[in-house]
Amino acid sequence: MSTTVRVTVTTVAAVALALTGSAHAQARAADSLVVLTEWLATHLTDPSVVVVEVVHEPGARGVHIAGSRAVNYRSMTVSRDGLGTELPSPDSLKVLFEGLGISSGRRCLTRRMDCC
Repeated sequence: MSTTVRVTVTTVAAVALALTGSAHAQARAADSLVVLTEWLATHLTDPSVVVVEVVHEPGARGVHIAGSRAVNYRSMTVSRDGLGTELPSPDSLKVLFEGLGISSGRRCLTRRMDCC
């Protein structure tokens, strides 16, 4: 298939989706565990959305999503029985998450930030 035909088919499909299913797509996005960058862009100022970026090295955020909150991966794990990636107690997680602004009634989006 030529590049022109592929672009035309893609454009037609995108326009058809936009015209026929935008309300349905928005409803699905509200229930989805994965969101598109377009959805995030339109919801960055939504007070019910919390964006958390998980970093492995403090201060190594680099490019980040505007308004996001950073959390160090190590603050979400503890060592137990020789394993260094166990979850801390529910009370510890509650304090950590509340400090990030995460609570019931809010949608939390996470993004892993690689270092190095």
